[in-house]
Amino acid sequence: MSRGESPRKIEEEIRQAKAEALGRVGERLESALAELAEPDRGLDRLAAGAWPDAARAARLARETAARNRLRDEAVRLSQQLEIQRKAIGLVRHDLVEERYPVPPRLATRWSIPQASRARRGSVRDVR
Repeated sequence: MSRGESPRKIEEEIRQAKAEALGRVGERLESALAELAEPDRGLDRLAAGAWPDAARAARLARETAARNRLRDEAVRLSQQLEIQRKAIGLVRHDLVEERYPVPPRLATRWSIPQASRARRGSVRDVR
């Protein structure tokens, strides 16, 4: 191997490592968003009944808070993906938002709207 080939080989290995790291973050974000879908379905079922009694309202509040923690992790991963994209020179971050849409945070209250409606934007995002 000549002297000129060594730096090129190292640069190629660095590019490969950056691409792999970017892919891993994307996979983790995709997984987090899939995990977030289950609490949304559960909240839809729980909120679908009549006005909640105190026990149901408490459960609704707990499950909403747990769902919001999952959502916060998805936001963190989305930001991490954008940072890694910036680090390798990619500038179109709207593609990340299109590919990995993170639903809004839900308010923890009795009259919580159905989570599926929140994904369509009918609930104020309370970031």
